[in-house]
Amino acid sequence: MTNVLNPALYEHLQLRFRNVRVSRRGDEGQFVRTLSPSGTIKGGEEYHFNCPFCLEKRQRLYVSYLFGLHHPWTNRPNYYLWCCHNETACHRNRNNRDRFRAFATPPIGRRVSQQAAERAIATTTTLPRSYEPATEIQLPDNNCPVSDLPVDHPAIVYLHSRGFDPRELQQLWDVRYVSLFSPEAANRLLIPVKRLQLQFSGTTDGPLANAGWQARHIGELSDGTPKYLFPRGFQKTRVLYGLPQALRTQGPVVLCEGPTDVWRYGPGAMATFGLHVSREQHLLLIHHFAGWPIVILPDNGAVAQAQENAAALRSLRVSTSNEDCVTVAHLPTGRDDPAECTREELHHAVSNALGYMANSASSQEVIQ
Repeated sequence: MTNVLNPALYEHLQLRFRNVRVSRRGDEGQFVRTLSPSGTIKGGEEYHFNCPFCLEKRQRLYVSYLFGLHHPWTNRPNYYLWCCHNETACHRNRNNRDRFRAFATPPIGRRVSQQAAERAIATTTTLPRSYEPATEIQLPDNNCPVSDLPVDHPAIVYLHSRGFDPRELQQLWDVRYVSLFSPEAANRLLIPVKRLQLQFSGTTDGPLANAGWQARHIGELSDGTPKYLFPRGFQKTRVLYGLPQALRTQGPVVLCEGPTDVWRYGPGAMATFGLHVSREQHLLLIHHFAGWPIVILPDNGAVAQAQENAAALRSLRVSTSNEDCVTVAHLPTGRDDPAECTREELHHAVSNALGYMANSASSQEVIQ
């Protein structure tokens, strides 16, 4: 039979199981990005027959035509693309998976496998609605823009001591000051975290919503006083601080750990609120910044974690022009935190990282 998308697999299954039927004939599936590194398959031709594990007789074991072919993102064979639709769910049993892989994989070459899989690359990376928080988190009362505070106010004195301009922070990042909204949260900088509303996620001028906020303590910390406070319900692993501002730049994208690092670098930098870059944050980067160079700018003590984040992001980005451009920048000697540097020092560090990467690519081209 030649009018199927994967004749080698179909003929192999016919030899093994007999009476194999075809569903969605000619339908080329698409890989769609999810939290799983391999994503999920949308649509696609399927071959179905009687399950050899539960011995049913209704041909309820379905195999995607992409089974055994190399995945375009992970570059590994797709051995998970089969399902027994009986109550026994035989595909969930590890022993069954290993056995099915052994006697259902046709003997085809790696190049044929890769070429077939590449045809199923998804052309879009639409954000699922589950990534948008259900409700908007309001800012606490008793707050005001930092630029409205008197010059001798403790918050202004603190910002000047760190080398930040209160007017710039208010204009670019809407940084505010909150006097008191709970006994343990007085005298704090209030940092709103904005997100694009999902229906406007493809624009740079759509309306923004409050995804949450961070309240940063000013001054010395007493015993038991937290440095940072977040509101209940704030899903900080599902946002990137500074994303709306970064969309208005020409790149590169710079990933930092905290908001003060973003303030120091300026528009184009985004914070992940921690060392780890979550799957949701990876998906935001893939969706909004396809093809943009990405530079991770870690604290000096977090370079190893930054390298892991860079490797994970490379594996998730679609392999097209400039999509694998992810690197790690290093702070100047004697600096432990991006916020301790000047803006010029950070821009120089990012330029060095991108220049090193470009020089490495040029050297590889010459060698080839």
